[in-house]
Amino acid sequence: MAESNRLRIGWLDHFMLHIMCAYLLIAPYTKVEESFNIQAIHDMVFYGSDISQYDHLQFPGVVPRTFVGALVISLVVKPIAYLIPFTKKIEIQSVARLILGVINTFAVINLRHSVKKLFGIGPSRWFMLFTMSQFHYMFYSSRTLPNMFALPLVVYAYQAILEERYETGLTILSFTSIVFRAELALLTGILALTLLGTRKRPFWNVVQSGVLGLGFGTMISLAVDSYFWQQFPKIPEVDGFIFNAIEGNSSFWGEEPYWAYFTKHIPNLTNNPLILVVAPIGLLISDQTSSFNKKPITVNGKPLKSILKKTTSASPITALRILAITSLLYVLVYSLQPHKELRFVIYIMPVITIMASNGVSILYKRRSRNYLFRLIPIIMSLSVFLAFNVSVMKMLASSVNYPGGVALSRFHEIYQSSHNGRSAEGITVHLDVPVCMTGATRFGQLWDSANFIKNEDEKTGFVIYDKSEDEATLDKVWSTFDYFIGIADLNETGIPSLDGYEWQHLDVISGLEGFNTKLVRDFVNQIRADPFLKINNIKEGLIATHRNGGLKAVISNLFGLWKELVLTKDAVHIYKRVRVDDTTVSNEDPQSEGR
Repeated sequence: MAESNRLRIGWLDHFMLHIMCAYLLIAPYTKVEESFNIQAIHDMVFYGSDISQYDHLQFPGVVPRTFVGALVISLVVKPIAYLIPFTKKIEIQSVARLILGVINTFAVINLRHSVKKLFGIGPSRWFMLFTMSQFHYMFYSSRTLPNMFALPLVVYAYQAILEERYETGLTILSFTSIVFRAELALLTGILALTLLGTRKRPFWNVVQSGVLGLGFGTMISLAVDSYFWQQFPKIPEVDGFIFNAIEGNSSFWGEEPYWAYFTKHIPNLTNNPLILVVAPIGLLISDQTSSFNKKPITVNGKPLKSILKKTTSASPITALRILAITSLLYVLVYSLQPHKELRFVIYIMPVITIMASNGVSILYKRRSRNYLFRLIPIIMSLSVFLAFNVSVMKMLASSVNYPGGVALSRFHEIYQSSHNGRSAEGITVHLDVPVCMTGATRFGQLWDSANFIKNEDEKTGFVIYDKSEDEATLDKVWSTFDYFIGIADLNETGIPSLDGYEWQHLDVISGLEGFNTKLVRDFVNQIRADPFLKINNIKEGLIATHRNGGLKAVISNLFGLWKELVLTKDAVHIYKRVRVDDTTVSNEDPQSEGR
């Protein structure tokens, strides 16, 4: 009976999905880099074809972005928003992010199954463990960055290349580069040259594959983006490439030295230095052809060699080497661009992770030749455990790094409680630029479309959200603001109100300041002074905590420790304009110390 090709979801796959969801729930808001796509999804869901109300017409951004990804997500979100009685619009934002996160996660799961088929169950398991412990990959999976819309397509292209379906991989990558991220054109071009240099595919096959993806992507982007931008012809990634690469404007956002990707960003992405140590081993040694193996590698009882003969023309290690060469050359060339961000090289992480996973498996299979190889699983498992702990600390830090989104939510609590859930008159609240950059999106606003309101109590009048940026405009409209949400402390800056009014401070929201390095230094010094005593104290403390409160208490204590490592500061203030002669303190004034 032929083996089913149906994707089976294992416990590691479920674990990855849960991690992605945990990151989403703990940090539900978005940053400025994600704003275009999240605002576009909102507008497509709530305004449909009424483009005059779309956010990008008022705030187009420095360079245009494609609507293709947002359109796909919104087509799934809109029926869900109609059918499910959400109480807040921000919940619909989480649904949109969840859909993107599931797409990215399933791309990795699908790749994992190919790794299992080609390299074995051991590498496939290490691949999942390494990926799940990589904070940025998992944290970004549900974030509406343009790179994360491109990433699942890149992963599917890698899967095709590993299975030596090179034409398919080239087509997907060329499509993705013209629609989502122009830098992927460099990755695609290098892959094409590598295939030609290794004589894996003839010249015309390579050209046809690239042209097919490029042509199809151009048609899709031209049709969708010309409509939503109300300009023809419009292919946003072409405009972005000219602005950033040709004109060199990306340097305005900062510059880093040539080697920054190798010394800073890629190690940060791996979140585990041992991954980079074992990765070359998985690339340079072919486990299927090694003379050290006395028994043939089997898949479902069948020799892997016989399967490869039917499905491929060479060992999968050859395809992995092609991906590795392509990834290395991509980073070497792209490093010439002065402006660097880790999201520009996140595409190579699946390749590095597969290499490392294969390397760990190869070393362990040689445990009979070297006693140290027997320790490989223990060492790598410990490194994964430590990487997970680092990820948790980064997650907790990220959870307080969106004060704008938290402040907008808190403002609505204050506003609705003061009006008993409804308001006969409209009010105007000003959101300054940092607030909009740290989580305040249209999804965070009150309902503004009666079609989506399921309960009459949710109709709270109307709130005008002002996002004026330049000082000239602010001078004209400042007198119309009833509330202010921003980083400025109005009592200290002395910004005037109208005669007879003053700004009443309602609340302050905390934001990320940094990590408590002193706590870390003190811990390290204690370890150095008497390592056995410190480790014994930690062990006894954990045992006592478990005895008194069980595993839940242990986890709670660990979270408390992780939180102590994260430092916060006052980040965003909420003010209301009130009459000077109003001597009573409003019930709106919780005067909290920070949230």
